[in-house]
Amino acid sequence: MAFQVPTKVFFGEEAVKKNRQVLNSLGSHVLVITGASSKLNGALNDVLENLKEKEILIFDRVKENPDLSLVERIISELGNFGPDLIVAIGGGSAMDCGKAVAVLLENKSLTTSDLFSPLKYSRAKPLVCIPTTFGTGSEVTPYSVLVVVGKKKGFAHESVIPKVAFVDPRYSLTLDRDVTLSTGLDALSHAVESFLSTKSAPLTEQISLQALNLAKENLPKVLEFPDELEFRKNMALASLLAGMAIAHTGTTISHAMGNPLTTEKSLRHGIASSVSLPFCLEYYETSKVETVKRIFDGDLLSYLKTLGVKLNFAATDEDIERWADEMSKDFLLRNTPGRFDKERIAGVYRKVFEHFAA
Repeated sequence: MAFQVPTKVFFGEEAVKKNRQVLNSLGSHVLVITGASSKLNGALNDVLENLKEKEILIFDRVKENPDLSLVERIISELGNFGPDLIVAIGGGSAMDCGKAVAVLLENKSLTTSDLFSPLKYSRAKPLVCIPTTFGTGSEVTPYSVLVVVGKKKGFAHESVIPKVAFVDPRYSLTLDRDVTLSTGLDALSHAVESFLSTKSAPLTEQISLQALNLAKENLPKVLEFPDELEFRKNMALASLLAGMAIAHTGTTISHAMGNPLTTEKSLRHGIASSVSLPFCLEYYETSKVETVKRIFDGDLLSYLKTLGVKLNFAATDEDIERWADEMSKDFLLRNTPGRFDKERIAGVYRKVFEHFAA
């Protein structure tokens, strides 16, 4: 495996302010893509202060789990403004949108549907990512996930790997408990799944383990002491490292299994991606599972429950059978170390609702 991290990462408090020359050197006409929270956490202000001399257009209406229509709306609102740099500020949703827009602005003949046909393009506008939640690791990955006709669909292309990322843990201080928990579980799941992926290698395994240990130890602490910046800094680092790992290994079927829980039941992504993991572990055919179990003292299920993970909805047999059928064809099975047919996946879903449904 060839390992590389093309993104130049600036990590730590006031990362944007301390590296003004970097942001200023990347473009003169800047499109900022973000949600409302960036005004509250200070990230947007930091960026605007550093780009005073640039032409800037701000789109600040990104919502969780963006769909193709949102991407189209961003582009339609540009008018005659021609960005040569895109800055995405926020969680995974803002960064996913930023990557999609970067491709479409550089390849004006493409439609949003073409995003999922990466052989149709080779370049994208330069992208800077500034995460304000710490779970997706999208600031260093080639992945973007969007909702298409009610289902999550992703694309991957090296051209959308951000050129620069500014990772400042202070931006997460305004997050509520639910978002902190969900994004933290996303980072933890990424770390576990990257470690176990069939595409893992010795280097990615070490990065994954570092991310996993950081997330496992610091997520309970940041939930108990939300104003303690050191714990948030460790979660930001865990998310970043896990992002570096999955950029090479991808995730596994347990991650995919969370998608219908998000799109159909409105469960936050990180929680949705984590609830099947304890049960999938029992079927992953790799000795590395024992390492993961030792990290959680043999009981990942209890760890999640202690954090307050639960489902406030039910699923019918029809739901489970339909989801299992979809997941039995999911592309993430190619990264999964074990056999997961429709019957086994349905069984995992049933265990999820048996143990987590309120």
